Amino acid sequence: SALKGHSIATKSRLSPSDVLQDVYEGKRVIKLPVVMARSDVVMNGALIPQDELIPESWDGVPVTWGHPNDGQGFISAQTPQTLSEWSIGRIFNSRVDGQALKAEAWIEVDRAMEIAPGFVETLLTTKSEMPIDVSTGYFSRDEDASGEVNGRPYTMLNRDVKPNHLAILAEEDGACSWADGCGLR
Repeated sequence: SALKGHSIATKSRLSPSDVLQDVYEGKRVIKLPVVMARSDVVMNGALIPQDELIPESWDGVPVTWGHPNDGQGFISAQTPQTLSEWSIGRIFNSRVDGQALKAEAWIEVDRAMEIAPGFVETLLTTKSEMPIDVSTGYFSRDEDASGEVNGRPYTMLNRDVKPNHLAILAEEDGACSWADGCGLR
């Protein structure tokens, strides 16, 4: 199975009061509420069935600044070198709420300041009114299927979903929009 990068656009309007600050393993973290995926939204021609939204499989998954790639395509976020170059936090407290896969993105402040200059400041100031996108990265087995959900056609189902990372995208739109109910909420 190939690593999938499914963008989830968020035209979110987080206020600084929505950004919870804490300490985890001796490091300052910011906890961001996020809807990572929905079983009723077609992403890049594929649908993740409800029974594939397994929250426990997402806990501990790296949060990266963009989708890790080697210039030739997406790569796994879960290697020492990739974690060192791309990771800014972890996913915790994953759960399914209706058709939505929700969680908290725990952003390590110092790592984020190093890898994504300006991002932490954006979250903690009124600049957080700007849109922020996230995107799921996972491995799956594609199953041919066709249908339509909410007026959008799909040609495959993503089965045996194995989470790899959640990417925060600086200036990209995604396949599941904030209007669809995804993203930093």
